[in-house]
Formats: sequence, C-alpha cells, structure tokens
Amino acid sequence: MLFVALYEVLVVVVVVIVVVVVVVVVVVVVVVVVVVVIVVVVVVVVVVVVVVGVVFSSSCSSCSCCVTQVIDPLPSIDHSEIEYTKFKKNFYEEHEGISNMTPDQMIELRKKLGIDVTFTLIFVHF
Repeated sequence: MLFVALYEVLVVVVVVIVVVVVVVVVVVVVVVVVVVVIVVVVVVVVVVVVVVGVVFSSSCSSCSCCVTQVIDPLPSIDHSEIEYTKFKKNFYEEHEGISNMTPDQMIELRKKLGIDVTFTLIFVHF
C-alpha cells in the first residue's frame, strides 16, 4: 500500500511538473511573439521615417531623388501666322428620335430612365 500511495504521489508530481512546463513554454512563446511584433513595427516605422525624411527633406541635395531638373520654357507661338484646317465646332448631333419627341414624351423618358434634370440660373453683371 505504501508503494501505491508513493506511486500516486509521484504521478501527481509528474503531472504538475508537466503542466508547469507547458505553461512556461506557452508564456515564453507568447512573449517571443509579442517581442517580434514590436521589433517589426519599430523597424517599419524607422524605415518609413527614413524614406519620408529623405524624399521630403529640403536640406537634401546629395541624392538624386531631391535634385530638380531645370526645364527650358517652350518658345511662344504666334497663332496668327499659322493656317489651321477649318473644322466644325458643333460636335453634337441630336438623334432624330430625340429631336422629334414632345416635351411630355421627354418627361416620361426621363422618369423611366431615372434622370433628374435641374439647373440654376445665375446672372452675372460685369
């Protein structure tokens, strides 16, 4: 009987040790994951700050990303000396079916298609 009691105590001690080891391993894994996430976030923030600092720094003149290129202005053109091809300025040609519609038919078509036509008259005096 003494051996059975010792055996049961030994089993309980081993189970407690295993549970403690599992808990410690889980805690260590969680801590490692948290540390890795923090390190990644810090690295990303540092990289963004460095890149944005280099791109938008006004004191930066040594890198090619900040050097501006001077572009010569285009020469002015006297359009009165150029003979352009004549063209028709009114590009819109109303379809025959639309131009033959009565005002009531247009209102009905707008309702059917869900078109709302509104305008505001603005009078400007110079």
